[in-house]
Amino acid sequence: MSPQVPPVPEKKVVEKSRFNSKEKGSEYEREMGKALSLWLTKGLKEDCVTRTEGSGARFTNVGKGAPGDLTCCHPLSYPFFEKFIIECKFWRDIEMLEFILKKGDLYWYFVELIKQCDKCERLPFMIVRQNYRPSLIICPSRPVLAIMPVNPNFNYHLLFAERYYMSTFDDFLKLDPDGFVAEARVNLEGKFQ
Repeated sequence: MSPQVPPVPEKKVVEKSRFNSKEKGSEYEREMGKALSLWLTKGLKEDCVTRTEGSGARFTNVGKGAPGDLTCCHPLSYPFFEKFIIECKFWRDIEMLEFILKKGDLYWYFVELIKQCDKCERLPFMIVRQNYRPSLIICPSRPVLAIMPVNPNFNYHLLFAERYYMSTFDDFLKLDPDGFVAEARVNLEGKFQ
């Protein structure tokens, strides 16, 4: 007869699960920070964007600190961050259909990001990823469409009365960062004046 293995207490399993999820999110934020750094500097630097201390939670909870999950740590990335609040979400299932139907967790996170942006007079920039899928970008459509080639060699979607643009993050990185930031400035001036 084999010895009985005692059951694992539920509390330990839950704590381990939360830790792994948080660790996965932190690593994803670092990865996206590096990719944005390389894009903003046209391949020159990979350390211009970093995780926000507390990853945006401090600003959300007490209104202090830097908003969003990523922040600038070099003058080359400042023009981008003075116009956008960046949120990163890496979940097992982002429930994209629910998002498009204006339901579900991702949609409500996006609504909260928009509210936060209105308070700070910035624009929303959300990077999302589902397990085993490429990262997606969701941001205002006007700055993207103003600089997009007439026949882009990638797919994109316009959401919510064409106010927001969505494509894979890799396809978004094909766009000119200087043109995007300049058009975002125009978009902000029209929104907050």
